[in-house]
Amino acid sequence: MNCYNFELLVNDILNQCGFKSSKPTTKNNDGGIDIIAKVSVLGEKSIPVVVQCKEYYEDYKVTLKEMNEFIGCDKPSRAVMIYVTSNTFTEPALLRAEKENVITIDKNELITLLIKHEIGCKYDDKVNDYNLDQDYFDSLYEVDRD
Repeated sequence: MNCYNFELLVNDILNQCGFKSSKPTTKNNDGGIDIIAKVSVLGEKSIPVVVQCKEYYEDYKVTLKEMNEFIGCDKPSRAVMIYVTSNTFTEPALLRAEKENVITIDKNELITLLIKHEIGCKYDDKVNDYNLDQDYFDSLYEVDRD
């Protein structure tokens, strides 16, 4: 999976979780924001949400430098910030995120969300477990980025 397909996957999760107007940003010059969305509060006000997605292999973690870059990106005022990775965060990155109220989602939380919302997986009654939904992942590769 490449970084854009990972953004599409995260975008699908946000949509399933009730975020509105969730869409990936353009491929070039995204300014450190991969997805822009809105969340409704009490059905009245919409709060902007900005998301950074990092699709990393097992041996690479999101660093403090990367977290600082995201925190410092040009974003709407009072935006909720979410940082999603396919791996994990370094301890300094997590401490900085906590200090700045950045929501972090690592690989374990990501898997939990995928299963909860049945994104990219299907429940199989025969084995009483989830199986990979290859059609879903194939569809991610069919989407062309503007």
